[in-house]
Amino acid sequence: DQFLSRFGANRAACFLVPNAGRDVLPFLLVLAFGDLSRYLHFVKIHTKRSSHLAHGDKWFAMNLEILIGQKEMTDKILGLIDPSRPSIYGVECRPLRDHFRTNRHWLRSLIPDFSVHSRENFIPGTMFAGSGKFLQELATLNLHLQMFEEEKGQLDGCLIHALERFFGHFAQTRAGECATFDSLISSHRV
Repeated sequence: DQFLSRFGANRAACFLVPNAGRDVLPFLLVLAFGDLSRYLHFVKIHTKRSSHLAHGDKWFAMNLEILIGQKEMTDKILGLIDPSRPSIYGVECRPLRDHFRTNRHWLRSLIPDFSVHSRENFIPGTMFAGSGKFLQELATLNLHLQMFEEEKGQLDGCLIHALERFFGHFAQTRAGECATFDSLISSHRV
């Protein structure tokens, strides 16, 4: 209700789903069953607090503030994102090979030609803004049909962790971008 009150039904849609696949499976279900044709941009947030990380609450608050804290800031960020390229932007980026050992099984399944020398990156925590083109192209993969593991509070090595990395790879290998908000803003300064 708070989210919809800030943005209105003409700018946002909310779906309530069972707690499976953490935030990733519900995201993929929206891609599979939602009408994405009218969206030029999007913001993906969730309620993860990352309690296993020392800075988990701060990370969550920072993402929330930047992504939807102020309408003017959100509008400015979305206005900088090229809607014709499948791109995503977040607070932080890490190399795709980060935690490769624990995620290699799923990464090699999702990206058959994956190399540990890959230069792609990803946005940790799957909270980001991006183009509608990213959503539309990702939807064609039907990733919601993958076999998601039972939720047991795993910290790494599950399909959801590999998909977190795959999203960045997907954007970058489709002529899009996976980068930080800082780099997005810097690239538009005159």
